Amino acid sequence: MRRVLIALGLAILAGVMFAVAMPPRSIAILGWVFLVPVILSVKGTRFIYGFVAGLVMAFTAAFVSTTPLVAPNVISGDVSWNYVGFGLYGVVLAVMMGVAAEHKSMSFGRAAILACLGVVLECVTFIKLPAHLALTQYASSPAMALASITGIWGVSWVMWFSNFALASDREQKEWRYVAPALAGMAMLCSVMFWRTGGSDLGRDRIAAAVQTDEFGADAILPLNQDLVGRGVEVGVWPELSVTQMDVPAIQKFAGSDGGYPVVASMHDDHQPKPHNMAVLIDENGIKGSYFKRKPFGSEANQVTAGTRPVVVHTLSQNVGLNVCFDSCYPAVMRDTVNAGDPDLIALPTLDPASPNGFIQAAHAAFTPFRAAELGVPIVRAEATAHSMFVNGDGGIVSMMPAGFEGGETQSVGVKRWTVYRQLGDWFLWVCVGVLVTACFGSGRVKGMTK
Repeated sequence: MRRVLIALGLAILAGVMFAVAMPPRSIAILGWVFLVPVILSVKGTRFIYGFVAGLVMAFTAAFVSTTPLVAPNVISGDVSWNYVGFGLYGVVLAVMMGVAAEHKSMSFGRAAILACLGVVLECVTFIKLPAHLALTQYASSPAMALASITGIWGVSWVMWFSNFALASDREQKEWRYVAPALAGMAMLCSVMFWRTGGSDLGRDRIAAAVQTDEFGADAILPLNQDLVGRGVEVGVWPELSVTQMDVPAIQKFAGSDGGYPVVASMHDDHQPKPHNMAVLIDENGIKGSYFKRKPFGSEANQVTAGTRPVVVHTLSQNVGLNVCFDSCYPAVMRDTVNAGDPDLIALPTLDPASPNGFIQAAHAAFTPFRAAELGVPIVRAEATAHSMFVNGDGGIVSMMPAGFEGGETQSVGVKRWTVYRQLGDWFLWVCVGVLVTACFGSGRVKGMTK
């Protein structure tokens, strides 16, 4: 009983660390170690003990995410979204801690295989809402460099491996090398950040974004007036911020002196259910019609999902169109880049409001990963929090704070070549292959970690 109580106490502590490791607080270094106390406390017990500890950890994190410990509460919202988000993490953490509890010892080889299991379980959460440990490292330049090769999967693998390896048996000969290497990697990823003004290679590109929960061109266009005449090549407005009736006003703005084309999202007239349609509007009217491919939550019952990527040409660049939840799916964004070699991706977004802007911050954290994976700058315009300019290295050029309302322009640099863009989710399949080999190579499931 005493050991159970200790494990639950450590699970609560781990939940607090996890909540502040995630955005918006983003104490990234905690992501490398927060599971270690729980793994040590449940190791050698039973699956159910680890499973419960994982759930306690996740729901503690959910509660903490609603408190000022993670961010000033400048926006209110539905607290259930915080619990839904961490609940999905809870499923993964519960299974992972349950598996860890079944083992009395932990080798580095076993830690590597369990890290593969963690990555595959993260993939399973795509059924509802992707949950990656990697999101704790969304502002890390080394993590983005790794993501450009392996995708977000490689970053998550390193996070899982770090936590299990640091909880491994100390008598291993490799300990003297692995522990300092992990510590150095953790410090490097958690201290070095991308905060640049764009790329020094090639012609810089200037984009604009507007963050507002106002609706309609009459309300949003005044927020663009201070951005006129700055050489903006394209502007991005939040998801579903206009209707088709607003197109003439935006068209007039785009053709005015110093004006620029605008990417916005609206419902079309498709029956029986409309599309959530992203378009680029310039002085000549609408260009391109991209239909959101990944409706979020109940939206799936209200709109018709799209099936194809769209890239449109404006001025001297190609602009890829995606909408909101699309950015959580690396394959969807990769389709856009491979469809027309865009110089920039415009991402209108409308996240559900949540206490402390947690859901908005967690969703925004996907944006640097997608940019780093594909080597393409992304401009994300959200209604209430964390609109973002990201360069092709995955570097956050600028991010608007929660509760801010207004517009901003930034240079976002140019696109670049990446391994991930060419090979896609190869690292995920490597993890699947490792698990299959480990599970069936010895003829029994438990043999996978021996």
